[in-house]
Amino acid sequence: MWIKNLLIGLLVLIGITLAGALIMLGIANSGVEARELTDSDMMLDWMARLDDDTPLNEVYIPGTHDSGALHSFLGVSGKCQSYTVGEQLKMGVRFFDIRLQLRGSELAVVHSFVDQRLTFDEVLDEIKVFLTQNPSEFIIISIKEDADAQEPELPFEKAVEDALSEHLGSLLSTDKNVPSSVGEARGKTHIVSRYGGASIGIPASAGWADSTSFELGELFVQDYYAIDTVEAKMHDINSAFSVAEKKNHALVLNFTSCYLANGFPPAHAPTTAKLINPLLCEILSNGEAAPCVFVTDFVTPELIHQIINENFR
Repeated sequence: MWIKNLLIGLLVLIGITLAGALIMLGIANSGVEARELTDSDMMLDWMARLDDDTPLNEVYIPGTHDSGALHSFLGVSGKCQSYTVGEQLKMGVRFFDIRLQLRGSELAVVHSFVDQRLTFDEVLDEIKVFLTQNPSEFIIISIKEDADAQEPELPFEKAVEDALSEHLGSLLSTDKNVPSSVGEARGKTHIVSRYGGASIGIPASAGWADSTSFELGELFVQDYYAIDTVEAKMHDINSAFSVAEKKNHALVLNFTSCYLANGFPPAHAPTTAKLINPLLCEILSNGEAAPCVFVTDFVTPELIHQIINENFR
């Protein structure tokens, strides 16, 4: 009996030690922490400086991956941003990657199994207020069902489209094509529909490939997210710049977000973001990037400003 109790005690001790190590790892690698924003960080109406006839594939657009993911599991998995959706809007982000789970009739923002303590309604209300106050801007939202529904009271696609219509009203574009120009896009929220059964938005559910680059209708997407090295990911990002330069697609989504598949923990975005974001800033400052949507983890005001400034170089 004493041997059994000893083994149980050892297992408990190992579990506590491992949990402590994971928590400390999370503290040490929690990404770029949010700082208090200043007036100089705000880029509320930067699109007002763009000509109406500018095609969207000639615009450098700051975006965020898992835009609502500010919370993690033990600091290890789940967190991808340090600033709220509202703060990202004010800083100049115009592309949002929103992952959802249907719970009854409510849509919750999640990152896989990690609840983000945010509802889709709250995200849409932030966007409505922002676009109402800044009609020169346009927003693109990619919407994906990221976790199985819990006791759903209606289909996921109906819940999403009812919420979009109810909260955004005339600020919602239901068009299934990428807007042809900035002027056509202004003042609206445009949807990239990464969910099945979508009746509105740019269709992007069937054919979205896993951890690779691919063409999907009018879109070109670079989304290698399980990587072996940061150098390999930077090659993927630069390859998407080469595609964007040819302007054969209405919009290029260049995901700079990723994690080291051979690292510990593997699904840990902060580790790679701390390395990749400074490299992005260097590429931008050297004028070596091409117009696209930059879909980033742990975006900062400094990175956003550099992306936006490329439009006016």
